Amino acid sequence: MQEKPINIKGQIFRLGLLLSGIILIGTLGYFTIEGWNLSDSLFMTVITMSTVGYGAVDDLSQAGQFFTIFLNIGGIALYSTAFFKIVSIVSAGSIIEMMQRDKMDKKIAKLENHYIICGCGETVKHIAHELSDVKLTFVIVCPDNEELEQRNLGDYYHIFGEPDKEKVLEKAGIERARGIFCVMPEDRENILITLTARSLNPKLQITTSCVSEEAHSKFQKAGADRIIFADRIGGLRMVSEMIRPDVVTFLDKMLRESGGIRFEEIAVAENSQLIGQPMTCCAPDRHFQVTVVAVLNKEGKYEYNHLSMDDDRTIEAGEKLVVIGRSEEIEKMREYAS
Repeated sequence: MQEKPINIKGQIFRLGLLLSGIILIGTLGYFTIEGWNLSDSLFMTVITMSTVGYGAVDDLSQAGQFFTIFLNIGGIALYSTAFFKIVSIVSAGSIIEMMQRDKMDKKIAKLENHYIICGCGETVKHIAHELSDVKLTFVIVCPDNEELEQRNLGDYYHIFGEPDKEKVLEKAGIERARGIFCVMPEDRENILITLTARSLNPKLQITTSCVSEEAHSKFQKAGADRIIFADRIGGLRMVSEMIRPDVVTFLDKMLRESGGIRFEEIAVAENSQLIGQPMTCCAPDRHFQVTVVAVLNKEGKYEYNHLSMDDDRTIEAGEKLVVIGRSEEIEKMREYAS
């Protein structure tokens, strides 16, 4: 069953609103029944609700006496409700939770060029662990608190809410984000998230999971950049395990090692210091401890290093380098390339 965190601020607001309402009713009641001015009516209302025992401002009529009785009972009921609410909040540890939530929300509000993961399933856990391993910042948007805790994802930046709602995505920093992963269990949910995310940030990179082949065109129209078929990938993986198991084992081991070797892509900016330099500048014995595996040129074609690439091939602006190396070395080169 879905379990959402206690909305402490909402409860405090409702109690404050109820208190203000009773005070207003009491003040207008004395003003109308006894004909007192607003100042005396407000004073009588407050001392009656607080049961401090002061005398009445003036002699009360019979109607005023009955009104005072009901106002006194209302004040006692309000204080009792507030007391039990405070006890339940404190006993549940919700004050600490609220403070932690506020602290996390402030940090999320300052994030830039981060990623957003929409969902709570097993796929979310793998995405979060991989992004964490490569030192990238992300926020998980999950509608289910209990499921998030079961997968030990509570230590990452996260917010609770329906990911297809604009306010929820805005709270996750969608306007400042670099990309979003849509991994809700149903295509309908992911299509709606894609539409909402694209409308809020036209430059956003959107990668979504897709269950049905028929939904592919809908995701394209909604604005998804990458559409992943989990069943298709699972089938290809099973074939690879059968016919090339050692290669699969190598790649798995590489990805499972925290802070280990990774394949990454590095965009070469227009003013990058890499422009005009030969591919050998990226050799392990040169500036960076990475190896360029391939280059995605401006025509959208891959040139594989040492296979289809000339020895005097230099790096050009607008290209993307596919590299392999340790995460920290790749990040150094990424900063240099930008």
